[in-house]
Amino acid sequence: MSSDEYREIIALKGHVQDERGQLYVINSRRRNREGKKLTAQVSCSHVMFKLADYKMPYSLYISEAYGVHISRLTDAIIAATGGRFTFSIDDTFDLYDVKDWGRTNALEALSAVISMYVAEVDPDNFVIHLRKKIGGDFGHQYRINKMNNYLKVLVINMGHD
Repeated sequence: MSSDEYREIIALKGHVQDERGQLYVINSRRRNREGKKLTAQVSCSHVMFKLADYKMPYSLYISEAYGVHISRLTDAIIAATGGRFTFSIDDTFDLYDVKDWGRTNALEALSAVISMYVAEVDPDNFVIHLRKKIGGDFGHQYRINKMNNYLKVLVINMGHD
């Protein structure tokens, strides 16, 4: 990769896309020269973490509210980002009493929503899916042992058929 390609393709604060179609923001880049190989080391974070750049407006601050649905808080985050980020609530969540929410940025507001409602996040670029549980417990344990350059995987059934 020439210097012009390096600057053009790997632009700081630009987006790169992985094989699953997820977008990442380039935080840092540097050239790595090992012998005759010239590579580029790139440090990236998912675009979901750009929520930290959006401040929650004072008008959306909640000092205290009882029995708040999760969609009220996610709609406030959507409004703070100007619709750039959207949420998909894929499960039903119980109502929660909210106190002192929305004082900082949108990422911290989302973090508070996740901890209050015990939700798990599955980001899909600018659409953030909130679920109660991602994946499942099928009663299997996977144990990996590396012995003499061979990889041995042992699957133990924990009584579920």
